[in-house]
Amino acid sequence: MDGVSPYHLAVGQLIGRYLDEAISDKESALPQRDIQGLGRALMQEITSADRATHPALYHIFQQLKDNIRGSSSVANILAGCLEQLQELTTPDDLMEFVHGDLAMRVSSFNQVESPVQATANSSSIMGIFLRQCIVSFDSLSFEATCQLLHSLQLYLQEAEADPAHMGPAPQWMSPPVSDPVLQTPAAVDALLNRSLLQAEQQVWRVPGAALDKAAEEVQALAPRNAKASLLRHKAALLRSDFLQARDALHQHFDLSSADGLETAAGKSRPPMAAPSGRFQSALLSLGALHIQCGHIQEAMLSLNETVRIAQQQGDDITLAHTLAALCHLLASTPPSATHPLVEPTPTQLPQAAHHSQLLRLLRRCLRRARQLQLPHLAAFAQLALAKFALQHHLQPPNAKAQAQDASTHTGRALASTAAALQEVGKLEQATRMGAAVPSGPPAAGHPNPTTPWPPAVNASFAPGSSGDPFSGSQPVFRQDASGTQATSAEAVAQLAGSAHLLRGAAWLQSGSRSMAVAAATTYLRCYRDIGPSEDVCLAYAQLATHALAQQGYAAAEALLAEARQEFPHSESRPLAMAGLAVTHQRACAHRNVHGALQAAASMAALASPTDSTHLELRMEAELASVGALLVGERYEEAAAAAYDLFELSQEAGQQEAAVRSLLVLARVHTGAGAHLAALPHLLAVLQHSSSLHFGLLHAEATVGLAEVWLSMGPQHALRALEQLHTVLPDVLAEGAGGLRATALRLQAECMLVSASHQDVSNRADDILQALSEAGREWECLEDWGKAAEAKHVESLVCDVTGDSTRRNKAAAASLQLSQKVPPWMHNQR
Repeated sequence: MDGVSPYHLAVGQLIGRYLDEAISDKESALPQRDIQGLGRALMQEITSADRATHPALYHIFQQLKDNIRGSSSVANILAGCLEQLQELTTPDDLMEFVHGDLAMRVSSFNQVESPVQATANSSSIMGIFLRQCIVSFDSLSFEATCQLLHSLQLYLQEAEADPAHMGPAPQWMSPPVSDPVLQTPAAVDALLNRSLLQAEQQVWRVPGAALDKAAEEVQALAPRNAKASLLRHKAALLRSDFLQARDALHQHFDLSSADGLETAAGKSRPPMAAPSGRFQSALLSLGALHIQCGHIQEAMLSLNETVRIAQQQGDDITLAHTLAALCHLLASTPPSATHPLVEPTPTQLPQAAHHSQLLRLLRRCLRRARQLQLPHLAAFAQLALAKFALQHHLQPPNAKAQAQDASTHTGRALASTAAALQEVGKLEQATRMGAAVPSGPPAAGHPNPTTPWPPAVNASFAPGSSGDPFSGSQPVFRQDASGTQATSAEAVAQLAGSAHLLRGAAWLQSGSRSMAVAAATTYLRCYRDIGPSEDVCLAYAQLATHALAQQGYAAAEALLAEARQEFPHSESRPLAMAGLAVTHQRACAHRNVHGALQAAASMAALASPTDSTHLELRMEAELASVGALLVGERYEEAAAAAYDLFELSQEAGQQEAAVRSLLVLARVHTGAGAHLAALPHLLAVLQHSSSLHFGLLHAEATVGLAEVWLSMGPQHALRALEQLHTVLPDVLAEGAGGLRATALRLQAECMLVSASHQDVSNRADDILQALSEAGREWECLEDWGKAAEAKHVESLVCDVTGDSTRRNKAAAASLQLSQKVPPWMHNQR
């Protein structure tokens, strides 16, 4: 045994219950046959305890149920084990459990014969397993013990929240109302807290009606509990049901008015302060609801009113949360959708003023979060700054600074995301340890500021720095934050996972698709269980997009099918966009103009023009629309759409999208046969992609420039070939399938155009290899027309070299591929 884990503790607890039933003198509730089945199941678990991965707790429970069929008492045994493990809330409880309950089960540790405790022989398999657990636990440091306790709590939450364990209804939200254990206020409150934490993980895994029904059943346990209404509000908010979310939010604050509003330390505010604190918390929550639903002006009104009331009350905590919500709002909307908080200077464009203001607010948010010791807000601000560096590039105020900035900008976004990822890792560890250690009492006379319900922050942001609770530096939490430590640590852990998704976007922007795949895979491997469903779907969407680019439709559809199986009721826009992208690209490859336009329209419907909070989806939909118009050879409409996309990107300050729109505009001119008209756009793309370090865009523009050189005549073929050779390694390693095929075809054409009859014979192997690989890429993309052309040219080259066998084979393949092309395309070709 390399180390003790929550799995070993759970098996040890089950061994103790088995010993009570099998060895003790008291009458057992299980028949002898079921006791033997329980022992066999535990022996199987013990013998396989050293495997690479440990099963979830509900899998162990299910195996025990399968071995003890027909017994109604096994459920009580398993429930008792789960309850005893859930009582371990502090490191002292965990130490007492290991040195008390587990140690007393081994005869060599239990020096005094106890008539109550049943023990196992120290040389038996169960005894050796328990001894290994105890010795491994004793070798842990205090920090590792706290980490083990946190892992155990997550392990138990997974057992309660997994759909396979729950059945058709989510049991973590919907326990039996008749259960007498849940009739106590403390048990109901604990259930509501756990349900609020796990709502984001379970949304889209079960039907929306099941979530509402579960929330109603929980509310039936405590009709006057405000948290039950908050649970209904959160379930509706995650499903984007604005009306139901608003009604539940109003009901929540109506119920909370009777009991007052609790402070961060868990104590009620004074009677005069409770109404104002409840009011500003309600306004902040309402603003978060409007942000989530895309109601920009209503959100601004709510946030401005929250700021006014919080300033009057001197509530720094509410001001910090409001500032974070305002930053999230400004970051997700274009400048035209919001009124500027500060008038721009005469020499400043409105969009530049918008982004400068956002940058100042983000830095202020990070500074205030660190001062107030709010780790989740520090995490949000840190990754928001990294995302800002990834999307925007503000020009320095003077020429000298501009020249210096241009020389140091290369890789700045990649470095900022790497630094943010490192910071969030440190902060996640610090918050976990800080939440595991009970905080001391607040200082005398220290104010207890109100902690409002935190706004719905986009999970594509994350973290900041903080002190270590086990060193002499500043503690990670405030002294009066004992009631919010677990929630804050959970939020930081989710943002730590989201940092990997942002890191993947930075890798893709710099030209490394393989590293972007690694980042998304890391999130699914390490943070799927604690991350919100929206982030898990986003990771699946990123992986499906990369698979579509590098491996084809089958790999992308397999990933999307796995995502739909895990989230059968998903309403994730990025996941739906990834599925429509597969349909759109396949329709374009088949020259199905109607299907491509229909897919582009569906993508645009996911992000309507009135929805100002999903700019990236709107830009992707516009890009798909231009591609569909190109397939239909409607070049004037495609050029107009590309210009509109460029203006939208410039207004939003999205540098990468603006450069990509210029590249699409160059493709429109090239498709129309005006290669020289595409030259200025390609040169602009090359300049901006070089200065901003957009690797894949630079490679694609270089391939387009080589195509322009080749179109100018055979005398420029060698120059075009030189251009291709500068980016061909990057294209073949990281480029999409269509780009790889185009580059290989251009390479073969350049060699054919610039070579004589004898040179073709000498360089036939290189030419045929390029044509063969290009044909395979187009076959993978189901572009039968271009694949047939590549095979046709390959047969002509083989005819020149005299290789009749390969010529006939290539000609037959070309004919076979041509038969897959629709009849109406033959006339077009």
